[in-house]
Amino acid sequence: MSYKIPRADLKKNYIKYKKSIDTAYFRVMNSGTYTLGKEVENFELEFSQYLKVKNFIALANGTDSISIFLRLLGIKPNDKIITTPFTCTPTIEAIINIGAIPIFVDVSPDTYLLDIKNVLNRIDKKIKAIVPVHIFGNMFDVKLLKSNISNTIPILEDAAQSHGSLLNGKNAGYYSDGASYSFYPSKNLGCFGDGGGIATNNNNLNKNLKILRNHGMINKDKTIYKGFNCRLDEIQAAFLRENLKVLDKCNNIRNKIANFYNNNLPNEYFKIQQINKNVYSNFHIYSVQYDGNRTNLIKYLSDQGIQTNVYYSIPQNKQPYLEKYNNKKMKYAEILSKKIISLPMNPYLNIKDLEFIINSIKKFIKYKS
Repeated sequence: MSYKIPRADLKKNYIKYKKSIDTAYFRVMNSGTYTLGKEVENFELEFSQYLKVKNFIALANGTDSISIFLRLLGIKPNDKIITTPFTCTPTIEAIINIGAIPIFVDVSPDTYLLDIKNVLNRIDKKIKAIVPVHIFGNMFDVKLLKSNISNTIPILEDAAQSHGSLLNGKNAGYYSDGASYSFYPSKNLGCFGDGGGIATNNNNLNKNLKILRNHGMINKDKTIYKGFNCRLDEIQAAFLRENLKVLDKCNNIRNKIANFYNNNLPNEYFKIQQINKNVYSNFHIYSVQYDGNRTNLIKYLSDQGIQTNVYYSIPQNKQPYLEKYNNKKMKYAEILSKKIISLPMNPYLNIKDLEFIINSIKKFIKYKS
């Protein structure tokens, strides 16, 4: 279905930056190098400089980024990893793909992030790693967690939704052992297909990640690890280099849009996500809790040409593919899944779009709810 106001608008992104993106495309085509060439090398350097971390390793997607990094951290089959039930499937898929066991801890109903008190209470000698997820651009306080746990428990941030988000002025990957990024097309920093990677200040992990992503080979003849085929293509790296140039500009626009929503949504019906004072959110997704008939609201807005989504309608502890893990009830994750609704959020929304969205919501509440 074509929407007058889509939640994300990838086509407009291409149209706006068509000249630079087309130039990047032909630059790669004319180079004759399509994997692990100068574009990947330059993007890794430029993104690490943007993040202000020592290393960034470009990989084929965000899911494999998590799996590979956990493996490098020494995670083995049946090891237990604390994570959130309020996330997208790839986070958990990456954990179980290496045979590890996800241990869910409930979230804060205000921030939608892991509740750090619950995390600390769940840690025991069987916990081998923690994978917090920065949800919708809001950042989990990795620095606070790290100061309260043993250095023997590694932390891998799932930063798939937090390109340019800041915790105490620092990007994901600064405080932890590493941060996994996704460059899926709809991300704030997206390519034109799949892409991902790891940010880390650990030089040894950086070296081994680059070997693992290319089948565990150190040259064309010698293989030292059981590795992965997980290289980022040159063409995607070239596109990412162009999109990186406008990331901060687009994130600032998203913040203005979020402020408009915050100031104009009827607060007796909507509860906005709490962003902590030490966090700058990139507002990858604008999700709020709605105290009403969500299904009817979604349908009404769709009839007006306004696209909405629900992230996430089923928390991971309730997903059928995880039944064998006998997952416990997660009170707040389950409440969020019943109330959450995601409104249009992209840097190409204008004031007329935003006023139309708000007025449509107010009309629905007045006449339909």
